[in-house]
Parts: sequence; structure tokens; C-alpha cells
Amino acid sequence: CISCPSGRYATKSTNQTDATQVAELVTTGATLCQECVAGTFSSSISAVVCQNCDAGKSSQAAMASCSNCVAGEYSTSGEPNCTKCPSGFYSVAEGATSCTACGSGEYTEVEASTSCSACPKGKYQGSTGQAACLECTAGTVSTVSGLASCEACSSSRTSSPGSTKCDQALVSYYIYNTSSTNYIVSNCPKGCLCEGGYTLPVPKAGYWSDRSKSQYLSSPYKCSR
Repeated sequence: CISCPSGRYATKSTNQTDATQVAELVTTGATLCQECVAGTFSSSISAVVCQNCDAGKSSQAAMASCSNCVAGEYSTSGEPNCTKCPSGFYSVAEGATSCTACGSGEYTEVEASTSCSACPKGKYQGSTGQAACLECTAGTVSTVSGLASCEACSSSRTSSPGSTKCDQALVSYYIYNTSSTNYIVSNCPKGCLCEGGYTLPVPKAGYWSDRSKSQYLSSPYKCSR
């Protein structure tokens, strides 16, 4: 009798006369050495049963051992193939038995990720296991990356969706200096209309401004009658 090699098994004795023909049927009533199916293995000769691969491993058919899942993939016990971590999840090391969800303020949009990315400025993510970040809504901002929520603008200021700074005025206010690093939001002057955003005050009917003066915005004149 010839023993079945590793990676194969027999359910009863295999009576064979030629050692080079292991796994061939030569005697009536004898059985072939069967291949271990994918997801199982046999590491010893003369095996009568194959064992399932452990979680975090996989194998093809007729294998003497199982291989670790690569980083970014995982498996449960007895799997023929490892499974890619879905978007929003990741695995760092080989041999993972499950994937880890990206935390709040993080995301990964591709499968088989080995890490998550922080949400960029102007965006946020309040949930775990997400494939994308969300834009901050109008009137809120995120000034740093990796935030789980956006911060509301002050009572006189607002912002466009996805903004990193509250650089616009609400209705009844105006921005006096709109430089990229220094700006002031002020109350609408008496006698003017202020529509908010980046618009400047407009004199109401019956008022006018002297644009030759530096403070013309804050000091409209009432028209004489």
C-alpha cells in the first residue's frame, strides 16, 4: 500500500503497486487519493480527512498548508479565497480574520485598503465605516482635517458649502475688508441695505454715499429735499 501524499486524503486503503502512480486506481475496491478541496489542507501523509484552513488563511485544492490573507483582505475558516475589505474598512496586517471600520472623521473609498484617510478641510464624517466624507453645509466650516463634525459660523457670518472659513456676511451685515487673511463683518449702516455674502451696503432710497471718503460705507448721507 502507498500512503496518500500531503494535500490529499483517502477514505479507505489504497492498494497500489507503483509508487510513481499515487492517486491512480489499480485494484478493484480501492479508492483514489482525493485532493483536499480549496479551503482545506492536509499537512501529513496517510491523511483520511482534510482540515479547514483557519480564519485569516485560504488555500487552493490539494494543498499541504494554507496561506495568510494579505493586508487589505480577510477570511473566515475554510475559505478557498480571501475577501477584500469593502470600502470604508481596512486591515493592516496579514492573516486578518475581519476588517476594521474607518473611524469618524476618516474614510477609504477603495476596496482592499490597508489604512483610512482623514477627511480634508471643508468636509467631515460623523459615522464609522464610510467610503466618503461629507461637505460642511452652508454656515458651517471645518478648519482642520479629520473632523467628525463641522463648526457653526458666528451669528454675523456664514459660509458656502464645503468651506474652511466663515468669510461671508449674513443678511443685515457686510464684509468691510475682504482680504484672504483679514476681514471684518460689520452691522449694516443706517440708511443702507445689506444682502449679505460678499456684497457691499447699498444706500436706501433717499440716501447717498460719498465714495471719495474712506468711510463712505458706514456714513451714508440723507438726501436733501
